[in-house]
Amino acid sequence: MAVSKPFDKPMALHCHVLATEQIWLARILGEDTAGHEIWPVLTFVQCRQLMEQNNNGYQLLFKQLDKAALAKKAVYLNSKGT
Repeated sequence: MAVSKPFDKPMALHCHVLATEQIWLARILGEDTAGHEIWPVLTFVQCRQLMEQNNNGYQLLFKQLDKAALAKKAVYLNSKGT
């Protein structure tokens, strides 16, 4: 049995959180999330890039929010398409 590196599980969870942040932003914006991976395997550099993309996306979203936007329902399909 191969022994995994001690950071494999935490890194996998970190990648998952980053991916789901991206997916939820897309859902809130009404974008299609079909084909998004929810358990991507990313490098540290890719994680940093995705963190920056997510941060920029949410910052822009928060700047644009108003009462009408807050009242709007986010309609989406989950990762299984339901």
